Amino acid sequence: MTKSPTLLKDALFSFIAGAVLGSLLAAFSPPPFWQGFFGGFVLSTLAFFALIRTWRWSGSEKMLGIIMLTAFVLRIGLGALFLNILPSAGYADSAVQKAGYVYSDAYERDQAAIQLVQSGQSVFTPFLNQLKSDQYGGLLTISALMYLIFSPDTARPLLITLLGGFTMTIGLAFFWAALKQRFSSRFALIASWVLALYPEGVLLGASQMREPFLMGLGCIAFWSALQWKEQKLKAFLTFAASLVGMVLFSPPAGMVIGGTCLALVLLEFTIETETIVNRWTGIEVLTLLGFAAFISGWMWLQPTLYYEVYSAKMASGMLQYLFDLIPATLTVPFVTVYGLLQPVLPAAIVEPSIPFWTILGIIRAGGWYFMLPFLLYSLFALWKSAKQQNGWILVLVGVVFFAWTVVSSARAAGDQWDNPRYRAILLPFMAMVFTWVWLRVRQTHSSWFWRWVAVVAVLTIGFTNWYFSRTWGVGIYMSFFTLVADVAVISTLILLGGAIWDCTKKRKGRLQKDLPHG
Repeated sequence: MTKSPTLLKDALFSFIAGAVLGSLLAAFSPPPFWQGFFGGFVLSTLAFFALIRTWRWSGSEKMLGIIMLTAFVLRIGLGALFLNILPSAGYADSAVQKAGYVYSDAYERDQAAIQLVQSGQSVFTPFLNQLKSDQYGGLLTISALMYLIFSPDTARPLLITLLGGFTMTIGLAFFWAALKQRFSSRFALIASWVLALYPEGVLLGASQMREPFLMGLGCIAFWSALQWKEQKLKAFLTFAASLVGMVLFSPPAGMVIGGTCLALVLLEFTIETETIVNRWTGIEVLTLLGFAAFISGWMWLQPTLYYEVYSAKMASGMLQYLFDLIPATLTVPFVTVYGLLQPVLPAAIVEPSIPFWTILGIIRAGGWYFMLPFLLYSLFALWKSAKQQNGWILVLVGVVFFAWTVVSSARAAGDQWDNPRYRAILLPFMAMVFTWVWLRVRQTHSSWFWRWVAVVAVLTIGFTNWYFSRTWGVGIYMSFFTLVADVAVISTLILLGGAIWDCTKKRKGRLQKDLPHG
């Protein structure tokens, strides 16, 4: 009896909230107001209703509601802020920034979408022809469809921001539900906050990019993979729908996330099966899946690898200088490591820029460098989670995240925008790894974590000094390779000294234990 009144109450609230948000979107979008209001109102109302119903489905927990609301509003709010301040706060000679866009990809895709609508061509043209403005056609088609229905007169990018924020937020509820069921409420809480607030994820969600769609759909696929035993048909249909959605936005990312979800199902089957035949079958299929992933990754990476490295060299005088000093065989590894450090925090702090980009760069880089000690620690400690209940899930997603991070870093050739963007596709997996380390460090007070913090601090301080001396003539001057050698030596001393200290303490403990008492 209470289901119908609750449904009506949710619908009424969604209608009111949709009217408010639609008005705000119209106010911050190109005029006329009523043209912008109609699309914003309809999409906002539907989004609020779907989010509320999903929240109720996942348990109606107050904290989850707060996280979902924060994630949704933060992305739309920042999207509106960027759209309205970038024309004056950005670079005056940039058409992208004068139009209020952070990413040139989003600007070009939006322009192509409105031109497609106004040309009278089918909005499905991007699927039939590979267009420069959208490599895979999915987001361009959705953008064109939204403009065809709600905004045929001009591009209103906040409509696309709304869709991206909605998709990511609804995925967040599935992410919470999966983690709470398999781990704990505390684990789900921390990981969900990371997913909601990680700077790169927020920026992409506010910038009309495909990544928030991939993150949200990826979370739904992840939930379905962990539900295959309890709800086989529902899990299969949910997984299939989310996989199709991801492939439309990005086939490589869809295959990585979909393959990971399939591996989760196979791994759980292999671990829990009671027959030797089934176990070996599971192992064989997992091996084939891993081999297929390796081949697919190489096929994705190889065609453009050296071209991207060459392009990176031509675009940066510093990289040209450094490439001239190292053997040609080391250029790809060098660019890959350089990409892993992007966005570079010392560069964001030191290199001259206008205030908007300096602040944004520091926030983006600060989020990544805060994560680095947790991720470095997990490389050597995450395997211990396999002994815990459902720990195999963490090991698998950790392996996939690190492999994807390295491969995509090589693919992006050290680019300060593409490297973080590719990593963010698997932000849910990174949030899980971070959460495990956070809880473990609080429980065990691991000295090794703080040693990795020290290593990241040495790296950051060393490169900050190098950037200051190179850019402003302030600080201790040293060549790039002298700096790298110094950082490597100090980091080795920290880690090696820590290992020796631990061995000494352990040996003293054994000796004291062996001493006669009394």
